[in-house]
Parts: sequence; C-alpha cells; structure tokens
Amino acid sequence: MQFRLAFSPGRTRPVTPRSLRPPLALVLCSLVLCALLLGGCNPMPADVTHYTPAPATVVDAVDCERSVSKVPYGPGSSSPPLTGSPSTAAVLAGSVPAGFVPVKLVECFPPDPALDAQGQVTGWTVKQLWFTGDFAAVLAALAVPSDSQAGIACLAIGEILPSIWLVNAEGQAANVVWPLDVCGMSKPELREALRGLTLSDTKILAADSGPAPERGP
Repeated sequence: MQFRLAFSPGRTRPVTPRSLRPPLALVLCSLVLCALLLGGCNPMPADVTHYTPAPATVVDAVDCERSVSKVPYGPGSSSPPLTGSPSTAAVLAGSVPAGFVPVKLVECFPPDPALDAQGQVTGWTVKQLWFTGDFAAVLAALAVPSDSQAGIACLAIGEILPSIWLVNAEGQAANVVWPLDVCGMSKPELREALRGLTLSDTKILAADSGPAPERGP
C-alpha cells in the first residue's frame, strides 16, 4: 500500500509507511560490512611479532655489486648489469655476526647510468660511501629486531635503501640488513646512528667491468 502527499496541484510524491522502512541498525551494519569488503582490510590484525635475521656471512671484502639490485643488461639497455645473483646476495646478508668488530662502514647505492654526449647509456656505475667513527650507536641500531604483523594494511609506498657493509680491521666484510617495521619500511634508529659517523671516502666504480672488490681506503 502507498500513500501520496500532495505538494502542489497535479504533483504528488510517494511516501513509504514507517512500518515498512528497514531498521536503522540494519542499515548501519550493512554500510560497515560494505566498507570492510570494499577496503579489503582485516578488521582484527594479528599481534606484532619480532624477528632477527640470521647472521650475515663474513666475506673477504666489500662487494657492492653483489648487494645492490641487478637485472639483465645489454647494449643500449636502460637496466643495470647482472653482475651477481640477487638470491646469493640475500643469502649472504643478515644481522651482525657474533664477535664482528667494525672499523669502517660502507654504503652501496643502486647502479646509476653512465651517459655519453648523446645521452645514451654506455655503462653503469655504483657509488660507495666509506665511513669511520664510533660504531657503538650503529651496532645498537642494527641489533633492533624487525617487526611483522599479519593482516596489517600498509600504504603502497617503498623506499630505496643503500646496502650496508661493515668492515673489520682485517678487511673482512659483512653485508648487514636494515631493521624494518611491519610495513617493510626502515626503522629510524639506524639512519640516526649513521649521521654520527664521519665520511672518509667516496668511490664511483664501473658496475659492468669494475675493479676487484674494495677493501677500503
């Protein structure tokens, strides 16, 4: 049954009786359910857990090319060279090995293109920044565990982090990983600790035919 309410001669608007309207609580629950389904998020994320990666493998010298991102490369390609296996690099990287005492730290940055006068890619270079100083704060920051949380909704953003190598007095090196939060972003402690070190040298190496791994200045 419908009722009609007149607003002006010749014009009417249907009116639904109050008894036929859906309950307000049902409408609100439906809206909340739709929002959760459309958002694709978990209304009850799991608890935050913490983990520390296995210790990094100690190698004879810093090898920046092994630890930065690489994809296949060819003449005229706009992609950096494949000079090492990313899976191998992942196996070597980890937390600070027990008893490892650093006297230098190296930041390795992803390859940059080398361009000729016409702007064509002729090769690739990898930048190394060498640091010295008091490593107490750095080691404390590296000891901070990473976080993990199932069901958490994170923004679709990322960050490009330099690969970090610690070097001891014998020239041996360990590729250590950045502690990460639940969204895979770097925790602030290490970045703050790195500001306390002193930059001692900057090196630009050819990524496709560079010299042997560097032991430092």
